[in-house]
Amino acid sequence: LSRPRTQSSWDSYCKVIKLFQNKRRYDHAYNTLKTSPLYPYLSVMEGMDDTKGAKSTTQNYKVQYDTMSSKEIAEDQIKLATDTLPKLVDICKELAGCLGAKKIGVGPVKSVSASLDKAGRKYGGDVLCVTDYCRAFIILEDIAALLALFELLWYSLGPLIRRIKVATLKDSNSSLFGGYRDCKINLEVEGHVCEIQLHFSNMWNICSVNGFQHYQN
Repeated sequence: LSRPRTQSSWDSYCKVIKLFQNKRRYDHAYNTLKTSPLYPYLSVMEGMDDTKGAKSTTQNYKVQYDTMSSKEIAEDQIKLATDTLPKLVDICKELAGCLGAKKIGVGPVKSVSASLDKAGRKYGGDVLCVTDYCRAFIILEDIAALLALFELLWYSLGPLIRRIKVATLKDSNSSLFGGYRDCKINLEVEGHVCEIQLHFSNMWNICSVNGFQHYQN
């Protein structure tokens, strides 16, 4: 074997081993969360538009979209997401402050190519079904903080909530690929549907911001 091919094979092998190691670490972190006395309450909670089938939450339709291509619609959604992002960050800061959460983050606005790719893979090409053009995250310490955030959201932003996805946090459901489990909430902010990802610190700390690369691998 040539050196480049040998190195590539070794790198692939190491990557696979790392994925298995992280999967075990994620499983351990999840099992730790399940020891919380509040986990039984979380395990029977019903999400909102949280089914394995087609989701009903979409971006708002505009009449002009009838004469626009998917690429043009995605570009319009990206502009809306860019304009909305500062408001979403303010919401996350306020929620985190009320809960004593010490870490929030902001994801990049989705690109046109990534939007079209996701729409093609998951939604039959409908870019209005992509609801994470604009996204941010909050790191929570435990299930108590998650449940408190739910209460705070319903009290302060109830009419704006479009989706609460808790399925992967239930023992009866599968994790995301790679073993990760989190909660996702979609809010309509200034007419655009955004996503807030809620992560538990013990799972987040395993891969931190590199967790998305783990998921892709």
